[in-house]
Parts: sequence; structure tokens; C-alpha cells
Amino acid sequence: MGDIFVAKQESLKDIIIKKQKIFQATYVEDLKTSMEQSTKQLEVGKGLWEKEILLTPFFEKLSLVAPDSIYFTNLMAKLTIQDEIKLKEGNTNRNFGETYFNVNMTGFSPNREMLYAFNRSLQQEQGFQAVNFAISSWMSALDVDFALSLEFPALVSAQVK
Repeated sequence: MGDIFVAKQESLKDIIIKKQKIFQATYVEDLKTSMEQSTKQLEVGKGLWEKEILLTPFFEKLSLVAPDSIYFTNLMAKLTIQDEIKLKEGNTNRNFGETYFNVNMTGFSPNREMLYAFNRSLQQEQGFQAVNFAISSWMSALDVDFALSLEFPALVSAQVK
């Protein structure tokens, strides 16, 4: 009976050792994959520090399409580099390493019709992508507070010249 108990103990010990090895191998592989992705992102972003990223083309285009009666109360722009993860998810039409701005804005329009015209202009103007107004922006007919998100390609000063 003691021999069976010792054999089961050794068998359980072997199983635990095998499971630990599998876990360690998986952990190391996940870590290696994560490091490779980080290295790729660093390589892509390596030159951005030295390059002059311009937001001026965005403001120029925005001023052309925004009606005079619409004004903005808040604007936030975040520079994004397309990464491999989003490409694998398949919910993007961008290339790896492509840089663009995610822009979130809030503002005021005197009426819904003016906001609709602004939306149509944004949709038609080249450069503005993924234009999305919050649903609440369309609720009021007059004195409309709106929220808008969109993407705009980030241009490096060398691309503008």
C-alpha cells in the first residue's frame, strides 16, 4: 500500500513538473512575442522624435469646411501609430507604421441644419476619415452642443514641402 502511495506522489510530482514547464514555455513565448511587437513599434516611432509632425494642415482644412456660425469649445488630438495588433483584428484600412491623429472635438452650432451641413462637408473633404458625431449631437433642433470624433493623417514637415 505504501508503494502505491509513493508511486502516486511521484506521478503527481511528474505531472506538476510537466505543467510548470508548459506554463514557463508559454509565458516565455508570450513575452518574446510582446517584445518583438514592442521592438517593431519602437522602430517605426524611432524617427518621429526628430521629425516635425504638423497639425497645421488639419486646422487649415477644418477652417475651410466649418461654417462661420459653428465654433469649437474643446479639441484633443492624439498622435497614433498603426500597430500590428489592430491590423490583425482587421478593423482598419491603414498600413503598419502609418501615423494619424485621433481628434475629438466639442462645439456649438446654432441649429441642426448647420451641423448637418458641417457633417456633409467633413465627409466629402479628403483627409477627414472615420467622422463620427455623437448621437446626442442630433437631438436638439436649436442651440446644438455637439461632440465629434475623426481621424486625420499626420503629416511630417518633409511631406508638406
